[in-house]
Amino acid sequence: GLGANPVGASIWLGIAAFLGMLVLVIRITQRSAVSETLAIPYAALALALNHDVNVWASGGLETSLFTMLLVAAYFIFFFSKWPAKQRLLFSGAALALATLTRPDGALFIVLANVLLIADFFVRRTSSGEPGFSASNGRTPLRDLASFNAIVIILGVPYLAWKISYYGDIFPATYYAKSGGVSYFEQGFFYIWLYAKAYLTSWLFVIAVPILCVVGW
Repeated sequence: GLGANPVGASIWLGIAAFLGMLVLVIRITQRSAVSETLAIPYAALALALNHDVNVWASGGLETSLFTMLLVAAYFIFFFSKWPAKQRLLFSGAALALATLTRPDGALFIVLANVLLIADFFVRRTSSGEPGFSASNGRTPLRDLASFNAIVIILGVPYLAWKISYYGDIFPATYYAKSGGVSYFEQGFFYIWLYAKAYLTSWLFVIAVPILCVVGW
């Protein structure tokens, strides 16, 4: 509709998302360091040199965008300097967009809600504080509402449209790859392939001792 070649546009958008992810990781490193000016972006460097990350960055699929949105949610919630309400709202928005990009992003939304609830009980048990944002008078229910506001605003209409148009909430690739049957062992097999590729690579063999020395 915009006159752009869809193949070329998907590749360049993936590369842009990859670069955005590197910028976010660099900012996380800087915010985590004692001094932002002295922070060395080892994590961003490792991502930039990772073979699989590079392949999927220019593969024309949604992988880079999905990953960037997850990193963005993490950065906003833990490392941004916004007030608590904005951090909850915008991190929820990032995870909502990630879920629209890939359905399995919903797992991160569920996990985030579980962590918010757990944070409330841990704080109440250990110090008597009523939750994540007690310092500005907010309650756990308001925190959950702030986090899930855009998730609901974006997610519910999208799910309704998807069911009415496609008749299902899962994409076609879910059935093409699994035949409609979930088998978790395939996921563990992918993890093993990934670990095997890097455990036997010369980059891993050289990088681990160097990182250990630098960390020490």
